[in-house]
Amino acid sequence: MRILEAERTRAGGRLPGLLRVAAVASVAAAACSGADDGLTTRATGIRSGPLIEPTVDGPLLGSNYTHRSFAGCTWNGYGILHTYSSEGVADDVHEQLRQMRSSGVESLRLIVWHMRDVARQRWGVVPSRGGRMTQPFRGNLVAYLAEVRRLGFRRLTISFSPQWTNSPLRDNYDPGSFEENWAFIQDVRALVLEHGPADVRFDLLNEGAPSDHAPARQRARTTEYVERMWRRYTDAFGVGDVTVSVIAPESARDRGHRLENLLDMLTRGGAPLPTWFELHVNYHAEGVAWGLRYADSVLTARGLAQPLIIGETSYNDAAVAEAIRVFAEGADRLLVEVTQWFRRAGASCEVSPPYEVDAFLSLRPPPDRHRGAPVSANSSASSSFASASMSGLGRSFSVPSGAGPSPELLIR
Repeated sequence: MRILEAERTRAGGRLPGLLRVAAVASVAAAACSGADDGLTTRATGIRSGPLIEPTVDGPLLGSNYTHRSFAGCTWNGYGILHTYSSEGVADDVHEQLRQMRSSGVESLRLIVWHMRDVARQRWGVVPSRGGRMTQPFRGNLVAYLAEVRRLGFRRLTISFSPQWTNSPLRDNYDPGSFEENWAFIQDVRALVLEHGPADVRFDLLNEGAPSDHAPARQRARTTEYVERMWRRYTDAFGVGDVTVSVIAPESARDRGHRLENLLDMLTRGGAPLPTWFELHVNYHAEGVAWGLRYADSVLTARGLAQPLIIGETSYNDAAVAEAIRVFAEGADRLLVEVTQWFRRAGASCEVSPPYEVDAFLSLRPPPDRHRGAPVSANSSASSSFASASMSGLGRSFSVPSGAGPSPELLIR
């Protein structure tokens, strides 16, 4: 990627994919300086926000966590936001979160399914009538956020998924629900910022990048919704904490061009691009490898340096983890988070929590390889690279001088 050429040269050649922190240090420092609230790729001139921060110890490992159980292969009656205030649920959620954090889960992703009237829906969707999360669901969300924060999870992603007439993905979509959805996003965002962990991210429309395979009316409807919601959000809050998740292709047979469509729709109005791209690769290992390579090639062809986050992938799958590791080692692009879905590849039922990420621990460097100083957020754009080195997965690279105590390169 052209934006990283100078940094890669200064660091002495090609850097390891999982731990390519030094390559973005000077770019990140410029973003921190406040001189500009965005970056422009040299290849395209497209403006985007500051790059999301990587960690020096490999990608964050996380899990989607929306239900306290899937007993009997059902979602009904187990949605956390729907049932948290019911007897015994808070204790179950606390214990599940405690076990997950202890076992190495660092980040969580919560899908907020919502619609105007939930009526007798019991699978986990919450009401958004009037653009506000009402009780008891409001208190349930606050309690969930407080537990996540108290137990020390490093990041939380909130993904908005409107349903029924609130969803532009459905033929019965009511365009009048757009303002309700926008008000609901603002309401939930405020609660998350107040009660959640320090590092929070938002996905404006779960898997909202439209496919070329979708009917023309659905594509047009979804495109208009995403373009409009993206402009509304970034005008109000900036681009630093938001994206729109994308289903990556599983093979060459999938020519849906979802990522390309997302890039096209977001750039048409001159709005800034996301600071990272969230991919969903709920496949066996071969499909995961294909989807990651494809997304990287699309972004590289457009001169975009943003890192990737895997927002959904097959549950605790060693073969998938190996496919991700091989990609990350060979790619000139940062992979900053891997968050699993709660279903195994090819399975028909979901896995009940608490969740484990044992299979993905191979994406982290061994503890005895952490010998260098972490990157400091205070390093200047022109700072020289120190002689200190850090190695991961058998490769070494240099880090900038001025390192502080934090294990992250912070560019917020």
